[in-house]
Amino acid sequence: MEELGVKKPCPNLCAVLPLLGLRTPQTMTPAQSHTTSIAQPPGLSLTFLRGKSGRSFWHSSGGPPPSATLALLSSDSVAPGSVVSRTALFPGKMFLVGLTGGIASGKSSVIQVFQQLGCAVIDVDVMARHVVQPGYPAHRRIVEVFGTEVLLENGDINRKVLGDLIFNQPDRRQLLNAITHPEIRKQMMKETFKYFLRGYRYVILDIPLLFETKKLLKYMKHTVVVYCDRDTQLARLMRRNSLNRKDAEARINAQLPLTDKARMARHVLDNSGEWSVTKRQVILLHAELERSLEYLPLRLGVLTGLAAIASLLYLLTRYLLPYA
Repeated sequence: MEELGVKKPCPNLCAVLPLLGLRTPQTMTPAQSHTTSIAQPPGLSLTFLRGKSGRSFWHSSGGPPPSATLALLSSDSVAPGSVVSRTALFPGKMFLVGLTGGIASGKSSVIQVFQQLGCAVIDVDVMARHVVQPGYPAHRRIVEVFGTEVLLENGDINRKVLGDLIFNQPDRRQLLNAITHPEIRKQMMKETFKYFLRGYRYVILDIPLLFETKKLLKYMKHTVVVYCDRDTQLARLMRRNSLNRKDAEARINAQLPLTDKARMARHVLDNSGEWSVTKRQVILLHAELERSLEYLPLRLGVLTGLAAIASLLYLLTRYLLPYA
């Protein structure tokens, strides 16, 4: 395990942490163990773990971390195809954070906390619905390929009919993805660029199928999974959707297991316990991301490009209007 030191949080977070019961962490020296406990209110132990690969896990219970957690973090090398090794290959990319979870894991609630902290959040599902609206190129191509039977009376795409057409037909599904994914990526980059111009250090992309499709992984500098143990996930789903155990298990089994997602993610937020503890984990992860300097290459590149354009326009003006 890699030793971890906790640095002072950025100034804007110093005012936020006390509001949620957290004391501002002071500068600490690396501990001689695999964990570092951050200052917490009495009775709460919130521990941040990090493995050599850079993967982190917020452990919210008292006592030693569970063996399952240590198994996710203790490997000295990163497995081939791991998200951690892939994101390390893109040091100059935009500082994007891909966030995902599973059904009833609490991802939507975590997103709300990030938004309350003032973070920029892009819902990729909402964006996917946006790019297929009437008047957009993807809408026109879908109608050309799948016919007018996929349209509602108002001209919108009938998602159920389209879903039935591509169900169990990989060729048609790939064709639909070939139409929509480029438009989603273009829209994603537009929205992300707007946020960076407004001064945001990072942008969170809410991507339900981040690890399943792997289409957007190469753009992510950090990946976050909202995790909870299976028993907790099952109980929450049965209670939330009024399902019996069999139906709830079928829905969970239809998704990639959260344990698999946790192994591939760089950061894991443990939402197995009380919500107040999960909220603190989100705040501390936000503090870590805010302290990161990974946004600087992009910001400097944009400023350099704008300066070059301004210089070029000035020279053209001087050349074309020498007496101005």
